[in-house]
Amino acid sequence: MDDGSKPDFVDALSSELQPVTDGSTDAPPIKRNRLDLTFEAECEFVKADVFAGSSLRAEAVLREAFKTEPLDDLSGPAPSDLYEPSEPMIGGEQVVEGAVALLANEDDNEKAVSSAATHHMSSCGIKLPWETDFAKAIFGDQVPDVQMSSPMDWSGRADPRKLCSGADDVGEQPKTLDCSIRHCVKNVSDRTYTEQREAATVRATNKILVLIRLAPDKSSLGRQLQEESDDPIETLRAVIGVKSPHTIIKRVNSVLSFYRWCATQLDEACFPIDERMVWKYIQFLRMSGAAPTRAQSFVQALRFSYYTFGLDGCLEATQSRRILGGAELQWSLKKPAEQARPLKVYEVLALHHISRDETRALADRVMASNIVMMVYGRCRNSDVQHVYEVLHDHANENGFFEFTTQHHKGSKSAQKKARLMPVLIDTMGIVDGGWIQTWISVRKEAGLATSGLVDGALVPAPFFGKELCWSRRPMRTEETTAVLRNLLHCNDELLTSHSLKATALSWASKAGVPREVRQVLGRHTSAAHSGRSVPS
Repeated sequence: MDDGSKPDFVDALSSELQPVTDGSTDAPPIKRNRLDLTFEAECEFVKADVFAGSSLRAEAVLREAFKTEPLDDLSGPAPSDLYEPSEPMIGGEQVVEGAVALLANEDDNEKAVSSAATHHMSSCGIKLPWETDFAKAIFGDQVPDVQMSSPMDWSGRADPRKLCSGADDVGEQPKTLDCSIRHCVKNVSDRTYTEQREAATVRATNKILVLIRLAPDKSSLGRQLQEESDDPIETLRAVIGVKSPHTIIKRVNSVLSFYRWCATQLDEACFPIDERMVWKYIQFLRMSGAAPTRAQSFVQALRFSYYTFGLDGCLEATQSRRILGGAELQWSLKKPAEQARPLKVYEVLALHHISRDETRALADRVMASNIVMMVYGRCRNSDVQHVYEVLHDHANENGFFEFTTQHHKGSKSAQKKARLMPVLIDTMGIVDGGWIQTWISVRKEAGLATSGLVDGALVPAPFFGKELCWSRRPMRTEETTAVLRNLLHCNDELLTSHSLKATALSWASKAGVPREVRQVLGRHTSAAHSGRSVPS
């Protein structure tokens, strides 16, 4: 306002926010009813707008805000007869003629914000997934009357866990749920290791089929499939053989990335693979700031495609010196590899303490005892994902604990996949009383197998429902890492699931154990092909 005076609608706003007993105003009549706290925050914003000069827009907003329905069944005079405009602010204090003003407190402000989330909002007509007829049969259609406040205030209201009117007796949460690792376990499909591998094999065959069908006549596999009218899936499964389906997916994705680049950047056919186009792609990866490993992975994918699918042109490209050299130069820019660090002695002692502490949740104790077993067994996470059998040969804490597995990182050939790899573990540890008795007792309490035929995950993922259960699927590598860091209250990025394998081997190295012996203890493939005798 040019003359410094307030517009009439500001007084109207003040009359709704500040009750007085007497006084008068010349403000034009505005349709006013009970104070709608939903617009309290907005009114403050509009006031600021007014004194900033945007009076016309602010007045329109205020007049729209007070278009509310009258309050039903309210005895007494109308609010407009009781509340009169207040006087302006002078020196930070409200000057009121007559009675003391009823100022809005902090609780009123919170209720105003909370009401804005649930009232005076028009429906958009879009149904959320749980509002559909199909989902209502699962989740129900009764919604609790909850006051959405900021911060949330559940005082005096029903327990938010009682989502249905029939769930009156929720009861206490089981003790097994009060554990520190429940947020470390992901909510994924409950499939065994073999089921997960089968699903990965299906994805791998579909990837190969997509790649081959882009140019069926540009590969020996594609030409073979064209000559046959049978289902190509069996042929593709035979082509995969005993190779890891995850490796195949990675290689095919690398070739498909090259195909997408050719389709968007070049006006040329991608297949057959041409050395000149591959060289341009290597240069593109370098100039675009791609990961240093992308070029090397692509060269490996071309070599894999030639020997597995017979993709035309791949062999010539992988024999080009400029392509190999360019990929090597980019690889050299990769950050130095940081290996997982071994656990400290006090960290292993802490895991022993957690597994024996009966005041801790059962899930914490089971996972701590399993981690201790993996430390003494020099185990990768993949070594315990599918165990065939568990054997015991010990008296109290003296002796050996053994399990056998067919699925491990070293089983790459068909001959190794047909054999069981034994994992032999000494039952003595760095604490009195050993560790095996604790491992057996907590697993029996949790209902997990301790000996005999297992044919499944030795370390299954816990399931936190009304009571502690165990899934069929094994713990993932990232989940084991998260559990380990959580139990030790450590955020060190070098502390991973591979630290469990490195710990005992690090102790052996510090004790002066020969390298050949440590290779055998670590079940490294190089120990079987080194041609050197292992000291007795």
